[in-house]
Amino acid sequence: MSNNSVVSICQETMMILANFARINPGLRFNIGEENEGSKLISIDPSKALFAHAVIKEVLPQEFFIYDLTRFLNILKHPAFKDGTIEFNSDYLTLTGLGADGKKVEIVYHYSDDRLDYFKGTQGYNDLPLANNPIFSANLSKEQLDNFLKAASALEHEFLILKNENGISSLIASSSKNTKTSKNLSSDDYTQQVNGISLPDSETCFPIKMLKIIPGDYTFNVIEMETSDGDDLNVLLAKNSDFDLNYMITESP
Repeated sequence: MSNNSVVSICQETMMILANFARINPGLRFNIGEENEGSKLISIDPSKALFAHAVIKEVLPQEFFIYDLTRFLNILKHPAFKDGTIEFNSDYLTLTGLGADGKKVEIVYHYSDDRLDYFKGTQGYNDLPLANNPIFSANLSKEQLDNFLKAASALEHEFLILKNENGISSLIASSSKNTKTSKNLSSDDYTQQVNGISLPDSETCFPIKMLKIIPGDYTFNVIEMETSDGDDLNVLLAKNSDFDLNYMITESP
């Protein structure tokens, strides 16, 4: 094996993999490019959430992991904390050191790429650009944490992103729009954020799809055309610290 078939996994990548395991149990790992890293793509089984990341490690080949959580548990084992991964055609070999300083090794076989977990990621590369947004705001980690805690405490299902009179807000609600929520007395939680002044608008997304790594983000809502020719609003969430982006589709 050549040297470029052996890599070590950094903590940043471990965080991203743990996050992606919440989105889909399996993951396709793509071949990397020198000085550019490797793309990872995860798609929620409902197709309501897409995640795209570029990790620092340059992976020498494409491979599939069926149970990402199980794979992560192995990587987190003390023996492999500072270990290496060697890639082969049908399996990878994890090498580390045991408590006695002696070599330990696991041969871990790849999964079948024909499994349903992976079908949706074939031929999928990048998320759309945030051109001509109808909502755009920068959110701090603290703002997002506070919003999600309030939404959880109130047991709300929906995230409403609203522009009104030049003010941008995140709203947690049990209703899909604020007019209905007022009639239903749904105890909405409203949090103003630093947004770009845009025409009045209101879009709704499922809170359960906010499976994002804690951090600072830019939220943009854009309108897309589906393969059926219909218009669909999507939320693009861009992480400020990592090359990490999410796309969440509007609640039907």
